[in-house]
Amino acid sequence: MCKNLILNLALFLVLITALAASDKPSSSQSSRHHGTITSVDATARTVTVKKGNTVTTFIVTEATKVEIPNHKADLTDLKGGDEVYVFYIEKRGEKVAIKIELDTSDDGPPCKVDEHRCNHHECCKDR
Repeated sequence: MCKNLILNLALFLVLITALAASDKPSSSQSSRHHGTITSVDATARTVTVKKGNTVTTFIVTEATKVEIPNHKADLTDLKGGDEVYVFYIEKRGEKVAIKIELDTSDDGPPCKVDEHRCNHHECCKDR
């Protein structure tokens, strides 16, 4: 009787742990996508990115980080034509962005604020 109770308890704990782990994405489940933004919909909270002939739409949540070097950024700072890296997970059949990082490797003139190429600071847009 005691063995059955311990065995059932152990099985229950294993099942609970497996269920909890399946809800949390592991780093091995995340993917990276590089391409050009074709549209940003701040109302629907989506970003659509094209790479070659493939167009992919990503869901942007409150937890999604938007990174532009030396610039506090959010979804509204992204625009069509920006080259980005999107780090995402697949959840319930949708691609959910974890982080959207602007690819500044060849993005405009040298920045006046810091040492990178820039079209995102107001002072750099006019050059």
